[in-house]
Amino acid sequence: MGSTSEVDICIVGAGVAGALIAYHLGQAGYTVAVLESGPRYSYPDMERYGVLLRGGDPWPWFRQDLDDYEDLAEPALLLNSNRIKAVGGTTLHWNGNAQRLQPGDFKMRSLFGVAEDWPFEYADLEPWYQRAEEEIGVCGDDAPGQPPRSAPFPLPAFDYSHVERNFVMPAFERMGLPMGANSAAINSRARDGRPGCAVFSTCIPMCPIHARYTGLHHVQKAEATGRVEIRSDCHVRRLRIDQGRRVGAVQFVGADGREHEVTARQFVLAGGGVENPRILQLSASLNAGTDGLANSSGLLGRTFMSHSRIIVRGRLPEKFGPHRNGYATSNCWGLYQHDRLPEIGNIMLSPDPNNGPTPATIARRSRAWGHDLLEAVKREHGQELDIHVKGDMLPLPENRVRLSTRHKDRFGDPVPAVEIRLAEFDRRTLDYGAEVAKQLFSEMGATEITGFGYGIMRNHLMGTTRMGQSPDSSVCDEWGRCHDLDNLYIAGGSLFATAGCSSPTLTIAALALRTADYLDRAVL
Repeated sequence: MGSTSEVDICIVGAGVAGALIAYHLGQAGYTVAVLESGPRYSYPDMERYGVLLRGGDPWPWFRQDLDDYEDLAEPALLLNSNRIKAVGGTTLHWNGNAQRLQPGDFKMRSLFGVAEDWPFEYADLEPWYQRAEEEIGVCGDDAPGQPPRSAPFPLPAFDYSHVERNFVMPAFERMGLPMGANSAAINSRARDGRPGCAVFSTCIPMCPIHARYTGLHHVQKAEATGRVEIRSDCHVRRLRIDQGRRVGAVQFVGADGREHEVTARQFVLAGGGVENPRILQLSASLNAGTDGLANSSGLLGRTFMSHSRIIVRGRLPEKFGPHRNGYATSNCWGLYQHDRLPEIGNIMLSPDPNNGPTPATIARRSRAWGHDLLEAVKREHGQELDIHVKGDMLPLPENRVRLSTRHKDRFGDPVPAVEIRLAEFDRRTLDYGAEVAKQLFSEMGATEITGFGYGIMRNHLMGTTRMGQSPDSSVCDEWGRCHDLDNLYIAGGSLFATAGCSSPTLTIAALALRTADYLDRAVL
């Protein structure tokens, strides 16, 4: 064993959840160590990678030695086309969607007899939603269907695009579906040391001027407190229990290739929906008689959720100029908590004028040459619009993350095996949403309306250490503390009791701020 260091709080994972907790506890005067499995990329690194990705090259930040896993999902989840193990986490290349969950998402069992209730209601989390929007800089407006809020968005919404104003919004209105501005963690004007969006249209893979928020923003703020140390290339393998219900240390392999420990008063796992349960499962080897730490409920790694999705595409009657801004500017909540629950689930409809085939794609599929090729690109480009149909998935125990029995990583530990499948509920939900999307395209006068197959979103990983009131039916309590351990907290999407249809990042941030406040006020 190499060196041992001691701090007030040790956080595993330097994504948005870990960075926010580190910043606020560092600000409060506590010493904090943040261990991140992946490297720390510089801004020039990310700009260079952005150029590579636009050319269609593989993700340059994927590392087989750290990111290997066993994919048992149906359809395949393809995790490593989205998740990033690095300082800043997957927000290094996200599209910035920052929506709140709806009030009903917190009470699905009480209201509709399906899934589970959260250990608190929307109103209890609303103050931290407001703070999270202030922290990461969210733009938006009081669009129809938005959850209730106590204060305006910190930034105004972006303008709607030409195609939204002239085709999409009139069609939604004629069908009686409320539509409004998307909320996103992208500066619509300069704020908090970051410039306003300059519309480079490259939100994925990266914003070259950092108008779009990433976890690096709060990593830097945390370091500026002088109380927080971010340690990259530190691969956590296990937690060691010292006295019954208390974690004594985090054991990890450092950048030097040697084993090290960090001891602390309190610990936070903020490694995401796959690595949080995996670390607890791996820790069983150090703690005899356990089937993974914090697993008296038997739910550790189970109720794995994401969002189901299908894409419907149509050719509009005129060109509208796609690929101009890179982010979604509108959403429709009109199929949320509808009269067909619980037969089918909640649905969010998101028009996407930034998808559709690029000129290069059209050229490849045209099978033409010379003048005919140029004419084909001119004729076909700029008329195809996508509508994303996103459904909530139920927290089913058979969907889970477990330790693989077939594959190990370079440290000799089992890699995670992910098992998640679309249920009939999910297929009914997507079928219903796709039919509505096709009707919308008909209202727009579109032709060549097609749907792309059922899918599971690979970047919204939730539910594997869910929170709840009872230790019998959840892993963590309402503050993120593990029921079975007095000084271990969990942050991130793995806490979610239900998935909803909103992108999870804003809720992750709100929960992280809530946990940080609790640690500061009641524990440390």
